[in-house]
Amino acid sequence: MTSKTRLPNFSTVLFFITVAALVAGFGWVIAARRALAGRIEATKRELAELNQQGRIRQEQERQYNRDLDVVWDVLRQCRSADDVGALGGDRILSNLNGADAVTFYVPEGGHRLSVDLSWTVTPTNGSANGAGDAAEKDTEIPPGEKTWSVPLLADHAYRFEILDSFQKEAPMQWELSSDAADFETQRQTLPPPPFRSVGASWSGYRQAVFPNQVGIQQLIRQPGSAFVPVPVRIAAWTKRGLGHDNTNIAIKFELSLLSDNPPVLSATDVQTVWNPQRRDLIGEYLGGGRYRARLRNESGNESRGYR
Repeated sequence: MTSKTRLPNFSTVLFFITVAALVAGFGWVIAARRALAGRIEATKRELAELNQQGRIRQEQERQYNRDLDVVWDVLRQCRSADDVGALGGDRILSNLNGADAVTFYVPEGGHRLSVDLSWTVTPTNGSANGAGDAAEKDTEIPPGEKTWSVPLLADHAYRFEILDSFQKEAPMQWELSSDAADFETQRQTLPPPPFRSVGASWSGYRQAVFPNQVGIQQLIRQPGSAFVPVPVRIAAWTKRGLGHDNTNIAIKFELSLLSDNPPVLSATDVQTVWNPQRRDLIGEYLGGGRYRARLRNESGNESRGYR
């Protein structure tokens, strides 16, 4: 008697194929969910790390601002440049020191202080003993300008002070002293005639900038070969007084620091650059939160200097 092998019918085959597909699909779903859960956990860890880094950066910025406030307070209260102490660092620091003085610090590099002076001397209606318009014209002194440029020693503090008198007519002077033993105190007498001070206005610029620090937007707008370093303004005064025969005298001071250090970008400014085409303006990291600014001439080649 011959036995016959019974083949599974179509329904049975379809059933097993469906079950196998369901099992495979279920396994894929489980694997996909596990992979997705792993990616979610990794993303959570990355976000937590970024949040932690953000909190650390914010705390560092707050601490930096608190440190700056302490430094500015020292510059404001010190009675001489010797009181400043060794600040160190890579930034120019300055603050007003009373109504007639400013204290500042310059880091490593070549620096000089520019003292720009302008004045006008005009008679009042009661000058020249009432001798009339002709006498007033004879006593009028033409306006003038003068600039002093004083080389500074790097990594030292300085104090600039205006010397004048509210009690009597006297020549106005300015004095620049330093905590550097090799720096000779500078004292200059102003060209305008002696006078008695009757009023003044002033403005100070609390500075904490790198020498020749340039903003990224400024660097984008200006061709590299035409880039001109901007002096760091630290103080300005307008002095008013009465001279001989009650002549009106007005004197304007403008103090600024000029440096020959290479142009740099702050790390904070660099963090705002997202356009890859602008990244070529950022040179190597120099330390201390600054990058070298890469200047380019019109042909697109890197420029080694600036004017």
